[in-house]
Amino acid sequence: MEISLFPLSTVLLPGGSLSLQLFEPRYLEMAAHCLKTNSTFGVVLIKKGNETGSPANTFTTGTTARISEWDRLDNGMLGIQCTGEQIFSIQHRKTQKLNLQSAMIEFVEDVSFDPLPASYLAFLELWRRLQYTADLFIPAQPLNAWNELYRFCDAVNIPVNIKQNVLESSDLEVTADLLLGVAQKVDISINEKYQQ
Repeated sequence: MEISLFPLSTVLLPGGSLSLQLFEPRYLEMAAHCLKTNSTFGVVLIKKGNETGSPANTFTTGTTARISEWDRLDNGMLGIQCTGEQIFSIQHRKTQKLNLQSAMIEFVEDVSFDPLPASYLAFLELWRRLQYTADLFIPAQPLNAWNELYRFCDAVNIPVNIKQNVLESSDLEVTADLLLGVAQKVDISINEKYQQ
C-alpha cells in the first residue's frame, strides 16, 4: 500500500490525537486528497531535518492518521484534527511533486500476550491509580494491552524518543517495564505536588 508521509517532530500513537496547521502546498494537497478519498496519511518522526522545506530523514516506523475534522483558520492556514490508526513500516519511499514524500508500507500486526506479563500488570495498577489521583481524562479505547500503554504515553507527554521506542516495540513485557519506570517517576512527582 502507498501513502503520503508527513514527517514531524512528534510521534503519533494508535488512538492518539494530533492537531496540525497546514500551509505548505504539498500538505494542503495531501489533506485535500485524504478528505476526498477518505484515506489516511503517515506520520513519521524526523531523524534529521525540519518539518518544512526539503524532505526530512525519518524513522521507518510510523502511524497512519485519519483526518476527523478540518477548518480554515483565521491565520489562513488549514487546521486539521487527526486520529492515529495503524502502525506501519516503510518498505520503500520516494519524493513526489512539491517535495511530498510517499512510501510503500506494510502494516505491523498487534502481538497479543496470554497471560499478561507481570511488568504489564504492575504498570496497569499504577496507571489506574495515576488516572484517579491526577484526575486524568483518558478517551475510551477498546480493551487492549497496547492501548493502555499508548494512552499513558499521550497523557504524561513523555519524550519523543521514548514514544518512538514504544511505537517500534513488539515486546509488551519490555515496553511495560520501561513505562513502569516512567510511571513511578510521575507518581513520585504527583505525590510531591500534593504534599506541598
